[in-house]
Amino acid sequence: MRRPEMLGISREHVYYRSPRPRVERAPARLLWYVTDSKDGGVQAVIGCSRLEEVVCAEPEVLYQSFRHLGVWQPEQINDAAYHGEALALRFADTEIFPRHIPLKRLRYFATQDRQNLLLQSPQKVSTELFAAIYQEGYSGA
Repeated sequence: MRRPEMLGISREHVYYRSPRPRVERAPARLLWYVTDSKDGGVQAVIGCSRLEEVVCAEPEVLYQSFRHLGVWQPEQINDAAYHGEALALRFADTEIFPRHIPLKRLRYFATQDRQNLLLQSPQKVSTELFAAIYQEGYSGA
């Protein structure tokens, strides 16, 4: 299925996921960590967004509420659900960092902040750690 053209230039988007673990609360900032397993791939923080809203509901309800902001179909949201519920994270104002922060550098910042990062699921980071990552993303730009 092709991604609708307007999503690429939209100010707002939605991300669906399992409601477990549930650590997100709006308002907040999201850091986008990506991995690409092809040929050694990318493992880096590439940007951030402002989290506007977190909604936990049945997949069909989420689809009806947020379909204009995302590309997933009800079946995909259902696949992400746990016991019949999924989370919709509505976010806005995404900034792509001119400089991506690789995993090694991310771990360095976390160690400096005495924080253990587990990147398999969402977790809170301190204001200081977020600021260090954000500043690194714009350093040399």
